[in-house]
Amino acid sequence: MTNRLTTRFAELSAYNRAGFVAYMMAGDG
Repeated sequence: MTNRLTTRFAELSAYNRAGFVAYMMAGDG
């Protein structure tokens, strides 16, 4: 992997994790 691709993947992973948590909290509420 290139450094750029690795960084991009890390950013997407963090975004998806935060979005998933928000989705679960909204679903529970």
